[in-house]
Amino acid sequence: MAESKTKIAQELTPQELDAFCAALKDVAHGEMAARIQQLAKEQGISIGKSAAYEFRNKEALPWLNRLRLRKEKAAAIQEMGDDDSGLTLADAAGAELGQIAFDLVSELDGRIEISSKEGRATFDTLTKGIHRLRSGDRAMLKQLADRVKELEAEKKAAGKALDVAATKGASPQLISAVRAALNFRPPTAAATA
Repeated sequence: MAESKTKIAQELTPQELDAFCAALKDVAHGEMAARIQQLAKEQGISIGKSAAYEFRNKEALPWLNRLRLRKEKAAAIQEMGDDDSGLTLADAAGAELGQIAFDLVSELDGRIEISSKEGRATFDTLTKGIHRLRSGDRAMLKQLADRVKELEAEKKAAGKALDVAATKGASPQLISAVRAALNFRPPTAAATA
């Protein structure tokens, strides 16, 4: 969607405008106005240098800035996901929305007039949004706690199976290899006595 009422933005479809801006992503800042004029001419749009500068400032640069921010966020999400935490794009988006909500509430502190109809509507919307965020956080924490319990139960069951195998004559080397494969710590001296 167009950010401005520039001639180019008004004459191109949203998809054409996106492609137009994408064609400018590798153009040096100082050469951008001339390239905008050239691309506009290719689209059958005649503009002067001042209109090219206006398009650069009101459309192209904001588009490039959004692209840069998306790349930074994608890199941050990729880095966040590299730690095997299971965080997803939805988790990152949720965190971002939570931060936006926090910033909005902070900015509105003392400025919401609860005695007015509009103030109550704003307050109602904010509290519902915060409730949804908190409910989602609680659900995620419960899901994680349940998964930790499942993993602990699985590890305990595997440990019992190894102990039974050891008492039934499995070699210490086999038990040691299985424990290493399951990432179990060797039993302590007190546990074996």
